[in-house]
Amino acid sequence: MIREDLAVALMMAGLPKNVSELQNDDVLTFLLRANRIVLNPLDLMIIKDSYQMLFKQGSYKLELKPALYMAKQTAGFAYAFQLLGYLLWDHLETSTETTLTIATVDAVLEEFHQILYRNVYLRIYGSLTVKEKEYLQAMAQIGGDKIKNAQIGAVLQKPANYLSVYRRKLIDSQIIVATDYGYVSFLLPAFGNYLEEQMLLESL
Repeated sequence: MIREDLAVALMMAGLPKNVSELQNDDVLTFLLRANRIVLNPLDLMIIKDSYQMLFKQGSYKLELKPALYMAKQTAGFAYAFQLLGYLLWDHLETSTETTLTIATVDAVLEEFHQILYRNVYLRIYGSLTVKEKEYLQAMAQIGGDKIKNAQIGAVLQKPANYLSVYRRKLIDSQIIVATDYGYVSFLLPAFGNYLEEQMLLESL
């Protein structure tokens, strides 16, 4: 390609934590000059519209409320978006239903979560350090959609400057997200539930 005077470009994708490690490698410092684009979670309204369009093409009826409920279950996680749609489509093909309801979605949620746990979360959790796991476990113990940093500090009995190191690492790994000032939330759908199961398993 170079001999033919063609333009050469390289595009790579990966988790922010892994990209940072690659860019900071002593031999690969030239990558520091590369333009880095952080991909945010998918927009829930776009997910809702996609579900409605695709199920309509399959001659299924999907009204606004259950479509929004479906989108919310994915939390904007691309794999979850694909997985939930697949499970629901498979469910409908083996039933007599022609209209998707919230009850239809609930019928596949357990399988949806178990596949997420097995295919994605098990690997993510296994790659974390002990301190990162402790931070996430404290979040799961506190519960709720938004968790105060001060509450995490109280559970772990650690100062804010100590926790900020692990908070930043988990944000870079796209496991949690900073929401309102002083608050964090799980970025991955049902990840708090997964942690609760893991904590129970580890306590046995």
